[in-house]
Amino acid sequence: MVPAVGHEGPSGCPIGRVGWYYEIGRGMPAPDLVRAYMWYVLSAIGGDPDAAISQEEIVKKMTKKQIEDAHILIDDYKPHLFPHLD
Repeated sequence: MVPAVGHEGPSGCPIGRVGWYYEIGRGMPAPDLVRAYMWYVLSAIGGDPDAAISQEEIVKKMTKKQIEDAHILIDDYKPHLFPHLD
């Protein structure tokens, strides 16, 4: 189950918190680095500098395929979260 985006994360950004939950696997059977990376990128796009740092750290644990998969999801979510950017 994905936590509500209304909760603030470690950096104070609601979207960044979702990334952190996915990274550690909180409330899930296992961590999901693809979705964690996706939420960190989206949070960074939204202006969270801490998410950019988390993104840089998590990418070190990911395969090229996982990063590619995350970017597919990012491209899907971004227009809905940031319609003013497209």
